[in-house]
Amino acid sequence: MDFGDDVMEGSDGQRRKKRYHRHTPRQIQQLEAMFKECPHPDENQRMQLSRELGLEPRQIKFWFQNRRTQMKAQHERADNCFLRAENDKIRCENIAMREALRTVICPTCGGPPVADDYFDEQKLRMENARLKDEASSRISPLFDRFMMISSPLRVLVFTLYTTSCSLTGCRA
Repeated sequence: MDFGDDVMEGSDGQRRKKRYHRHTPRQIQQLEAMFKECPHPDENQRMQLSRELGLEPRQIKFWFQNRRTQMKAQHERADNCFLRAENDKIRCENIAMREALRTVICPTCGGPPVADDYFDEQKLRMENARLKDEASSRISPLFDRFMMISSPLRVLVFTLYTTSCSLTGCRA
């Protein structure tokens, strides 16, 4: 049997393609059994298989090469399916988390959902509180000084002070 070339010489000197050769079920069964034991047979193992199966060593070599390629493709497809499922799962979790963040309510005040600029707003609130404390500490000594002034002016200053305290949040 000559299976070495894909092209043969015809009787009239023209080249023609060789007929495609399929392996017999017995050959495939033995090749598969050997593949399970050793997916990378060495030269001696390929020679022994070629004698047992009546095939050329090159056919054995190419069959194992093709089978390894098939196995690799099968593993890659399985991995891709697994990774696609994991990706879909993570995408669903991400969507659920985003939805939860859109409908979150403050546990202490029951306020509206948190905006994207929540942390900037928090910084501004902290800065406002600090400024209120600073303003309150500056106004208190002034108030004490004006308390010693006459009554009508004292009422005006007291009114201004209480208004200022209500605006700044200080407790007089």
